[in-house]
Amino acid sequence: MQPSLPQINTRSPLRLYLLSLGFVLLVLTLLRLVFRFAVIGDVPLANHDALHAFYIGFRFDARIAALITLPLGAVYSIPPLARRLHRCKKAVTAIAAGVFFLLFTIYAVDFGFYAYLGVRLNSVLFDLLIDTRVALEMVWQSYPVPAITAGVLAAAALCTLAARRLAAIPVEPSPRRGLRVLGWLAGFLIFALAIYGQISTNWFPLRWSHAYFTTDSRLIALGLNPVQNLYDTSLAHTKGSYNLKRARAAYPRMAAFLGVDKPDPETMTYLRSIPAKDHPHPNIVIIIMESLAFPKTSFAPGRDDPTPHLKALAADSVLFTNYYANARTTARAVFSTITGIPDENQDGTGSRNPYVVDQRVVGNEFAGYDKYYMIGGNTSWANIRAVLAHNIDGLDIMEEGAWKGPNVDVWGISDLDLFTEANGVFAARKGDKPFLAVIQTASFHKPYTIPPTPGFSLKPLSEETKHNYGFIGEEEYNSLRYADFSVNAFLNMAKASPYGENTVFFIFGDHGLNDKSHNMPAGYDACDLAPWHVPMLIHAPEKLARQLGLKPGTVIDTPCGHVDIFPTAAGLAGIPYRNWTLGRDLFDPRFDGDRAVFIGGKGTEPMHLVTRDYCYYDNRLTKRSLHGLRDTDPEDRSAVLPDLFNSMRQRAGDIDETVKYMLFNNKRPK
Repeated sequence: MQPSLPQINTRSPLRLYLLSLGFVLLVLTLLRLVFRFAVIGDVPLANHDALHAFYIGFRFDARIAALITLPLGAVYSIPPLARRLHRCKKAVTAIAAGVFFLLFTIYAVDFGFYAYLGVRLNSVLFDLLIDTRVALEMVWQSYPVPAITAGVLAAAALCTLAARRLAAIPVEPSPRRGLRVLGWLAGFLIFALAIYGQISTNWFPLRWSHAYFTTDSRLIALGLNPVQNLYDTSLAHTKGSYNLKRARAAYPRMAAFLGVDKPDPETMTYLRSIPAKDHPHPNIVIIIMESLAFPKTSFAPGRDDPTPHLKALAADSVLFTNYYANARTTARAVFSTITGIPDENQDGTGSRNPYVVDQRVVGNEFAGYDKYYMIGGNTSWANIRAVLAHNIDGLDIMEEGAWKGPNVDVWGISDLDLFTEANGVFAARKGDKPFLAVIQTASFHKPYTIPPTPGFSLKPLSEETKHNYGFIGEEEYNSLRYADFSVNAFLNMAKASPYGENTVFFIFGDHGLNDKSHNMPAGYDACDLAPWHVPMLIHAPEKLARQLGLKPGTVIDTPCGHVDIFPTAAGLAGIPYRNWTLGRDLFDPRFDGDRAVFIGGKGTEPMHLVTRDYCYYDNRLTKRSLHGLRDTDPEDRSAVLPDLFNSMRQRAGDIDETVKYMLFNNKRPK
C-alpha cells in the first residue's frame, strides 16, 4: 500500500509549468542585473537604448528558460507522469543540481570572459582552452577562483532546493478532457512563443543580430545571453573562407590601391617589388606592447600622465596618432603584424588554422639580417610559434626557458626583465651584421603583476583619472605605468650600448581595450574605435634619424595599422624586398593621397575603414554609418556626405574580400 503524500498545494499542470518557467526566468533576469551593475557598469538604465538592450536580453533569457524547463513541461502534460513526478525526489534533485551548476558555471565564465575581452561568452573560449594550462593559470592568478566556485555552488544549491520544492507539489489535471487539451495547447503556445522570441510581422525568430542594434559594445553585451551566444558563435566558428567571385571583382581597385607591379586579373597577383635605398641598413627592433590603448595613454586628452616616458619619447620620435590594430585579440594582432594581412580567419585565430598559417611575409625579406622573436612567456600560446618559425627563415625564437629572470605570472618574466635580457643579447653581438627583432610584452595584462622594482613606485588612482581614461582599477593603472617605465628603461639601456646608435625602434600596442573612457570625441566613440586604437612611435637616434629622413617631434595622423609595420621597417632598413600583402610603407609618397586603415576580424565583429578625418562603420548586419573622428556629436554623416560614404563603403568591402582571399592564397613557394 502506497503511503499518502503530504499535500502542499494542488495546482494544474499549466500553472505549475508557468511557475517553473517563471522561476528559471527570474534567475536568469537576476543574473542579467548582476552583469549590468557588477560587470558592465556605466550604462544608465534610464537610457532608452539600455532599456531596449535589456528587453532583448530578457527575450533571450525566456528562450533559455523555456529550453531548460521543456522536460518538466513535457512531464506535466502527461497526467500519469505528472502524478508520479513528486515521488522521484532524488532524481529530480540530482538533475536540477546538475542543470543549475552548469548554468551558473557558464555565467561565471561569461562574467570573467567579458572582464577579459569585453565581449560576452563566445566560441573564442574554445581557442583559449586549446592552451589549457596557460588559460587555467591565468584564470587562477587573475580571479578569486575559490570564492567564485563557492558562489556557484551556493547559488546552484539554493535553486536546487527551490526546484525540489516545486517537484513535490502534486499535480491534479482537470477531469474534463477539453480543459486538459486547452491547458496543453496553452502551455505549448507559451513555450513556442518563448523559443521564437518575438511577435512580429516577419517570419524570422529572435536572433543574435537583434542585440546588434547599436555601435555601443556595452549595450550589445547587455542584450546577449551567454548560452545563446556561445551556441551562435560556435556555428559561425566553422563557416567558410573567402568568396573568389567577390575578391576577383575587387581586384582591379585593390591592385591600384596597393600599387601592384603588374596587375593580372587572372592570377590575381599582389606582388610589389621594392628596390634598395641608398642609406645605412640599421637594426630594426619592433616592440609590441600589450594592450597599449590610446585613450589610456598620455597622448589622449586629460590632466593625468599615465605614460610619461612614452610621451617624452614622442618629442624625439615620429608619433602616429591614427594607428589601429587591424584585428583583435593579441593572437590576431600578432598574426596581422607578422603576415601583413588582417586576421579575418573565421575558424579561430589565423595562428590556430593550419590552412592559413603558411604565408609569404615581408619579415622573411630581410636578407643578411639576424632575426629574433622575444617573448617573456611561450610561443606555444595560440600556436603563434608556427606563424613565426614556419614563415621567417633563420628566426631565433627566445622564450620561456631562455631567460634568467624568474616567471612572475602565467605570462612569464616581467617586461623589465625581458627588456633587460634582450638588451644583453643585442649588446653582446659581435660584428657588423644588422638584426631584426620583435619583442612582445605582456605585463599590462591580467593579473597585472608588478614585481618589486627599484625606481618604480605605485601611484594612487584618482576618480577623475579613472573616469576620464577608463581605467578599471588601480592595479591596471599602475600596470600600464610599469609597462611605460620598462620600455623607457630599455631605450636608456640601448642608448648606452653601441648597437643603439644604429637601431630604429617601432613601439605600438597589440590592441586597444573596451573599457569606456570619457576623453575621446563623440564621433570617435560612435564608431567604437577604442578596442583597436593604439599609439605608434618610430624612434631613432638623432644622427640615424637624419640619415633616414625621420624628423623627431613629428606628429602624423596618417591612418595606418599593424599590416604596415614590416613594409615600413623594410623601407627604413633600405633593403630590397617583395610584398604580397595588404601592408604599405608609411613613408612611400606614392600612397600619400590615398591612405586608409581597415579594421576587421571574425564575421560577427564590426568592420571599420578609417581615414584621416572619417570612420566608416559596418556591423556586417544592418547598420552602416559614417562619423567624423573629431565630431563633437555622434551623428551619422552618411546622408550629408553620400559620395564619401559610398566610396568608403566600397573600399571597406574590397579590402574585406581581398583579405579573406589573401589568407588562403598567399602561401610561400614550395
